[in-house]
This record gives sequence, structure tokens and C-alpha cells, in this order.
Amino acid sequence: MADRRIPEELMTIKHFNRTLSECGYYGIGLLKMAKCAGNVSAFLKKNDGMSLVVITAILAILVAVGAVFTSMMGRWQTSATITIASEKALYLAELYAQLGLVYLKDGVVYNGTTSCQTSTTIADISSTEKGAYGVCGPDVTGVPDLFRIKAIGVVGVGLSPPYTWWDQSSCDFIVPAADLLKVRAMRKIEVDAYKTGSSIDIPAKTYVEGTITGNPDFEISDQLGNSVTYDSVGNVIEGSPTGLVSDTVPVDADTLFGVLKEMAICQNDACGNHYYPSPGTGVSWGPSENGWPCDENNTTGTFYYHDDADDTKDIPNVIYVNGDFTLSGNSTVNGIFAMEGDDFDLGGMGTLNGIIVFRSDGTLKGGGAPSTTEAAGVIAYGSLSGSGTNTDVQLVTPYYDSLDNIATSEIAIASWKEEISS
Repeated sequence: MADRRIPEELMTIKHFNRTLSECGYYGIGLLKMAKCAGNVSAFLKKNDGMSLVVITAILAILVAVGAVFTSMMGRWQTSATITIASEKALYLAELYAQLGLVYLKDGVVYNGTTSCQTSTTIADISSTEKGAYGVCGPDVTGVPDLFRIKAIGVVGVGLSPPYTWWDQSSCDFIVPAADLLKVRAMRKIEVDAYKTGSSIDIPAKTYVEGTITGNPDFEISDQLGNSVTYDSVGNVIEGSPTGLVSDTVPVDADTLFGVLKEMAICQNDACGNHYYPSPGTGVSWGPSENGWPCDENNTTGTFYYHDDADDTKDIPNVIYVNGDFTLSGNSTVNGIFAMEGDDFDLGGMGTLNGIIVFRSDGTLKGGGAPSTTEAAGVIAYGSLSGSGTNTDVQLVTPYYDSLDNIATSEIAIASWKEEISS
């Protein structure tokens, strides 16, 4: 009978294959392979004739698997860092989009358009985590009362402030090449929102919630020849206040001052300062400021920051003063002055082509007889005193009409999405 035993060399190979299988050669993990290395070693000692090639192959497999794991761990670490930075940038963009909505609700709107560029200078979250927002009007969206907010969040080292990247003409953030090299992660949010509400209607009158007195007398008139004159104790000594004076301001002080303050901040780069926030220090203008402020193009001294062919789109210049105001040199100034202080001094023969708004009591000072020191309108959330020879107020209706374009509002979000960079 033929010998049916399996040749010893075949048994050896078969046993070797089984050993490798148990040790992970066929896909079992590296840990089990390491644990089985002793079995492989014992097998090789028992089978002295096994080729060195097999030993080399096993070592190569171990080295290759280790290299793969090492490479994967490095990539996982890098990927995790990038992912965290990207999520931070997204959270920053969403935060600034919400701040943009707050601005849009409380900020200034004229007949469906904002008064000027509206990117913020809000402090950065940290030196490496920054954000900003910008607001564009219906001229961009093409829909009445529909505004667009662009918000950006960035993570990086040595970045310039993102609000400096805002470009109003394109309604977008244009990141300089030098900053792009420093950006680790950047995300953008785009929000379209409707702003609806009612305009602030303030007819052309002198509004005083307290008493009106003169020193020695104080005249208020309009462009039609109507007038009223008060003495030093508040008595009417000539004319009638009917149609010229009201003891109730149509808008509460906080609302009106909030809007005017936002306007002053927004216009602060046009022909000199508009915004003087330092409390109690006061502001003094003289001949070098004669004619201030100018229009939005910094060319002409005028009441209007933007003088439109359509009067419903006219935008007045606004100056916010957290203190008193003094004018010297028989100069002329323009705009709406929002006064936290109670003293507005037009000097010897100064003129204001505009409106003074006092947060509480106010005094309009002048002098310089026989010339007249005059303002075009006064709103006082308190008492008003006219001090000085020939100090008076002559109401100018178009200046008040420009206030009608200011809107208080509510916000309705039309869309909220992440802007995907191309």
C-alpha cells in the first residue's frame, strides 16, 4: 500500500502558515502579532531550514504596520487642531452676525438705506480669535427694507483687526494677502433681514418740557414771520407760542439720543470729528472749524451729511457732545448737536444752521449786539434759557424734516446661512 503520510516538509509549511494566521498575518491586530512572536520564534528554532526571507518578511510587516499607525496619529493630531480652529471661527462668525442684527435694529436707517459704512470696531475676543460684521442696505439686496449682514470669524496669530477688511462697495470682507498667510481658520455668515417700523416724526417747533426764559429776552420765530418772545421769568412779552413751541417732545430722550449717537459715531470720519464721548470735558470750535461739518465727501460745509435729490433720503450731520459746546470767532457751524451738557455757547455773533438737542436743561448763549446769534431749532428735555443780547431761534422746517427719515424698527430674519468660500 502506498504511503499516505503527508511529507514532513509540507506539514512544516502548513504548521507555519497556521502559526502566522494565529499571530495576525492575515489581518489580526498588531498587538496580537506581538504576543505571538514567541510562537513564531519557537517554530523557527524547531525548523532550522526555514528561509531567512520569511524572517525578513515578518519584520517588514511589523515595521510597515508601525509606520502606518505613527503616520495616522500625526494626521489625527493635525486634523483635530484644524477642526477646533474652524469651529471657533464659525462660533465667532455667528456671534458677530447676532451683533450685526442688534446694530441693524438699533442703528440708523434712512428710507431703507443705512447712513454710512457700518463695520464695527468691537474689541476682539482674544489676540488670536477675532471677528467683525458689516451691514448693507436694499441697494445690495434689491428688495425694499431688506438688509444684508456679513459676519466673519477668524483664528490666527498676528492678524490685523477684521473690521479693517470691510469693503462697503462690495458688501464683503476683503482679507489682505499678508493676513491670509496668518489665518488658521476663517468662516463667514450671511444674514438677510427685513427692518420695518415707523419713522420719528418731529414737526418744526421748539420743544421744551420745562420753562422758557430769556436773559434779558429770548425770541423764537419761524420762516413765515411768526414769533414769540419770553422775558427773564418765563412770561410771554410779545407774540404767541402757538404753532412755535410745544411742551411735549414726540420722541423719548433715550430713543432720540440713541439714534443720534449712532449717527455721530458713523459719520466721525467726515470733515472733522462728530463724536465727543469724553464726559464733562466739553468741545470748543473756532475759526479753523468754521463751516464744519462737511458732507460725506469732505468737500462742503453743510447741514447735510448726504444731500439727496429725493428729500426723503437726506441725511443730516450729527455731532454728539458729552459735555458743553463753545463756538468762537463769529463762526458758523452746521448739523444736529446732541448735547449731554447744558451749555451751548455760540459766542459773539455765531450761527448754527441746525438743531440743538439737550438731554435735560439747556442754555443757548450768545451776544454781540447788534448782530444776532441764532440757531435753527432747539429740543430740550427740560427747561430752556436764552442768554445774551439778540439770542434767538429761527425754525427751519427742512432741518426737522430730515429727522423724519430716522426709523425705529423691528427685525425679521429672511435667511441665515454660512457663506462658502469659492
